[in-house]
Amino acid sequence: MNFKFEISNLKLLWWWVRQMSGDAAYERYLESHHHVSRRGRGAQGPKPILTRQEFYLDTLKRRYSGVSRCC
Repeated sequence: MNFKFEISNLKLLWWWVRQMSGDAAYERYLESHHHVSRRGRGAQGPKPILTRQEFYLDTLKRRYSGVSRCC
């Protein structure tokens, strides 16, 4: 089998695992923040970029604040 083909498949698998597990959430946040800041935020101005720790804590706060029930 072609070695380069195997490496590219492993990279794709690793990318998929990181996306599904949430490990790449901070990187996606940074990409999104960069994209939004390039378009401008109007009168509000750009939001400051959260550190990895602040992003994690904010994610937990949003996940567990408010009503959380199945029915």
